[in-house]
Amino acid sequence: MDSRIKVYSLLAVLTLACSIVFADGDSRKPTPAEKEFGQTVFNVIAKALPPGPEGWEKAGKTEDTELKVIYTDVNKPLRIEYYLAWQDSKRMQEAQTQLNQEMMKLLPKPGASMAQITEMQKKIEELQKNAEPQDVKARIDLYTNISSQGLYDKAKPGAAVAGGLVYRTDGKYVNGGWREGSTFVFFGGNWKLAGNYVNFTPEKTATSSTVIQNIVVKIQADPKRAAQFIQKMDWQALKGLIK
Repeated sequence: MDSRIKVYSLLAVLTLACSIVFADGDSRKPTPAEKEFGQTVFNVIAKALPPGPEGWEKAGKTEDTELKVIYTDVNKPLRIEYYLAWQDSKRMQEAQTQLNQEMMKLLPKPGASMAQITEMQKKIEELQKNAEPQDVKARIDLYTNISSQGLYDKAKPGAAVAGGLVYRTDGKYVNGGWREGSTFVFFGGNWKLAGNYVNFTPEKTATSSTVIQNIVVKIQADPKRAAQFIQKMDWQALKGLIK
């Protein structure tokens, strides 16, 4: 056998062996007790979140709440993610209808020059840029046991919520649509802002996989609506998960 083939074969075997070791060492399947604990956490989260705005439709939520992975690293205890989203479908449809009507008015007449067509395209692009109205979408994401949360935009500190650290980012137009700003609420202590990230340092090493050391709640919504969500959430139930 060619010596190069022998070397490549050996490298392939070593790579496979290492990947198996790291995979087995990094995570494992949860025990029945861990699954039960995970479901309990999901249930508390689902009940703690507020109802959607009146007249809005549910636009999505976490459907699969079965815990499937446990990290063996004691610094990575039970990780859970949950989201719930709504949208004002009526206003969104009205805005789309209005956009279509405005675009129809801009269509060039037969025999239009290239300059007229180019100008029409620019006007249509400008209409599309600001087509989606503000305050028609809202979403709440909740995470447990994360080490860092990116804010992505310049964030401003806000008034504490139930003792939790708060930051708020502004909304802006992105890729032809409006993206609402977000209110972030951090529980668990030892959260510090560093650039565009808020980082967590545990007070002590987790001694069990069934431990919640921190909770982050991200409310992506218009500032007024985000404040309404905050008022209606059961913060004490969420904080009660942290041990």
